[in-house]
Amino acid sequence: MYVCVCNAVSSSRLKQALNEGKLTVGELRQHFGFESCCGKCTSCMRSLINEHIQSTANNTSGDLPCKVTKQSFSC
Repeated sequence: MYVCVCNAVSSSRLKQALNEGKLTVGELRQHFGFESCCGKCTSCMRSLINEHIQSTANNTSGDLPCKVTKQSFSC
């Protein structure tokens, strides 16, 4: 599934970037080298970020990595 049609970023590529530690919309855009065009991908990216954080939190002993606890959704 494409998360960003304008820039051809698929959910699998986005999930890989999340696994590499890109945990904000701004970091993801920078990682893929694009600015927002139509903006429709932003809410989907935020949902995937939240799912990733929840999944990570459920797989740890309760201690979240520092980067996750400082989560922000800057664009």
